[in-house]
Amino acid sequence: MEGGACGSAGAPASAPQATRGAGNGGRRGKRKYHPQRQDRRANNQRKDEKNEPTTETPKEKGEHDEKKEKHEVALRERAFAKALDPDPQLLRKFLNQKDFGRVWLTLHLSRRGLFPSRPLLELNLSSLGPYDVTAAEMIDSLPFCLQTLKLSRNPRWLFSWKVLTKVFRLKRLPHLRSLDVYDCGLNEGTAEWFPYLENCRELRDLKLSRNGRDLKPYNWRQLARSLSKLTELRSLLIDVCKLGWCETTLFRSLPRNLQTLSISGNLNLGDAPSCWEALSVFVRPVPPPPEAAAASSASVSRLRVLDLGGCGLKGQDAEHLLKCLPGSLTKLSLSYNDQIDMSGWKGLASFMEKNEKGGEGLKELLLAYCGLSSEAAGVVFAALPGCLRKLEVRGNKRIDVKGWTALGAKLQSHTSIYELDVSDCAIDGQKAAAFVPHLPLSLTVIRSRFNDGMSDSHFDSLHKRPRMYMDNWRLTFLQKTSAETLEEIGGLVELTGGHNSAKKEKKKRRAMRKKAEQQRRKEARAAAKENDAASSSSAAAAAASGGGSLNLSGVSTAAPPTGFYPLGVSWASSASVGLPAAAAAAAWL
Repeated sequence: MEGGACGSAGAPASAPQATRGAGNGGRRGKRKYHPQRQDRRANNQRKDEKNEPTTETPKEKGEHDEKKEKHEVALRERAFAKALDPDPQLLRKFLNQKDFGRVWLTLHLSRRGLFPSRPLLELNLSSLGPYDVTAAEMIDSLPFCLQTLKLSRNPRWLFSWKVLTKVFRLKRLPHLRSLDVYDCGLNEGTAEWFPYLENCRELRDLKLSRNGRDLKPYNWRQLARSLSKLTELRSLLIDVCKLGWCETTLFRSLPRNLQTLSISGNLNLGDAPSCWEALSVFVRPVPPPPEAAAASSASVSRLRVLDLGGCGLKGQDAEHLLKCLPGSLTKLSLSYNDQIDMSGWKGLASFMEKNEKGGEGLKELLLAYCGLSSEAAGVVFAALPGCLRKLEVRGNKRIDVKGWTALGAKLQSHTSIYELDVSDCAIDGQKAAAFVPHLPLSLTVIRSRFNDGMSDSHFDSLHKRPRMYMDNWRLTFLQKTSAETLEEIGGLVELTGGHNSAKKEKKKRRAMRKKAEQQRRKEARAAAKENDAASSSSAAAAAASGGGSLNLSGVSTAAPPTGFYPLGVSWASSASVGLPAAAAAAAWL
C-alpha cells in the first residue's frame, strides 16, 4: 500500500517534466527574446525603485548633490567658453583646465596686453548673472593691485557676493578706488560685505544705485559705519534705493571730503524731515581751520555736485536745505520736485546770489518738471549767476510771457551760457518772442522739443549768431519758409522737417567707425593666428633645447617678471607653459 501510494503520488510530479522535455531530448527549452516584455520589466523595475523609500545616507546624498552641482557648473562653463568664440585649438585647451576662473582671467589679461608686463588695474564683470559660480572664482582670484571693479547688473548672484565678502574681510583689495554694483538686486543676504567695505581705505567712487528694494534698515546702518571711515570717498551714487526716514544715520555718516552726492529717485524722503535735517547739516559750509581763518574768511566746503531729482522735496525742508547749500557747488539738480513752494524758490535764489559773490559759481542748474509758476520763474531767473553754462527748465508749462521775459532780460547780459533746454514748455509765438531775440551770442545749443505753437518771428535775429545746434524745434511753418530765409540763417545747420541733419551725419560716422573696427578685429585675428603658429614652433624648439619660458599672447620672458602675477601659475624650468597668441582673439569685455 505504501509503495502504491508513493508511486501514485510521484506520477503527477514527473509527468509534466516528461511533457516539457519530450520535444527537446529531455532538456528544458529556451524562451524566445521578446523586446516588449523586457521593456515592461524595466519599466516595472523603475516604478518599484521610485516607490521604494530612499536609503541614502546624508553623506551619500551630499556627494550626489555636489556631483550634480559640478556637472551643472561644467555645462555653464562650456557655454560661457564657447561664447568667447576663440579658435578650436584654444577652446580645447580652455575647456581642459580645472580652474576655469583663473584661465578666463588669463585670457582677459593676454587680450588686453596687461600680462605679464603690467598689472591688472580694472576688471569689468557686469551682466554675468547666469555665471554665478564662475564669477565667484574670478572674484576670488582678484589681484591686490586692482583699482576698479565693475559688478553691475548681476541680480542673480549668490556665491559671488559671499566670495566678495571674504575678499573685503581679508583686506585683499586695499588699493580699490572704484566699485560699481549698480542694479544688482542686493538684499539682506547678499549685502553682507557692507561692514567690511571700510577696509578699502582708498575707495573714491561708490555706485549703489537701484539696490534698495530688499535691503533692511540694519544694512544701511552697516553701510553708514563703513562710509564714516572712508575718508577718501569722493563720489556716492545711491539713486532709486527707496531711502526713507530709517536711513537718517546714512546722511549723518557721509564723509566731509565728498564731492558728488546723488540721491535722486528716492520719493520716500519727502516724508522724512529728519533725513533732510541731517543732509542740511552735511552740506552746510564748514568753518576753516584756525590757522587759515586769518588768511581767508571763506568757508571750507568740497561738495560740487548734488542731485536731488525726484526726492519729494517740499515745504520748509526745501527752504532750509537750499539756503544751506555751500558756495563750492557747481551743479544742482532739483528736477521732478513739483511740490516746492515759493519759499523754497526764494531760498534757491538766495543761494545763487551768495554763490556768485563768494563761491566758485553755479555752472549747471536743472529744474525739469518742477511745476514752476510764472512768479517763481521770475524769482529764479532774476537770480541766475553770470557763470551759469547750462540751464534746463524742461516741462514747466505754467510759465507765462512774464516769466519768459524775465529769462530773456537776464540772459541778454550772459557771456558764458552755452546750453538752454526749454522743451515741452507750451511755448507759442508770443512766449518765444519774449526771450529768443535776447539770447546771448555764447549760446550754441537750444533744445525745444514739443513746442508746436511757435511762430517764425524770432528767426529775424538768428543770422547774427555763430553756428548753433537746434534740437528738433518741430516748427510747423518750416515748409512755408522760403529758401532765401534759410540762407540768411548762416550759422544753423540744414533743417529738414523740423529735425537736424547733423543727427544723420552722426549716425553715418558711427556706422563708418563700426565698420573700421570690424576690419581691425579681422586683421587682428589673422595676425594672432600667424603669431600662434610661430609661437608653437618656438615652443617646440625650446622644449627640445631644454630652455624655460612663459609664453602668453605671444610674449615670452626668460625669467619671472618683477610685476604682479595674479594667477598663481608656477614658472616652468624645462618647457614652455601658457596659452597661444590666439588668446588675443577671445572677444570678451
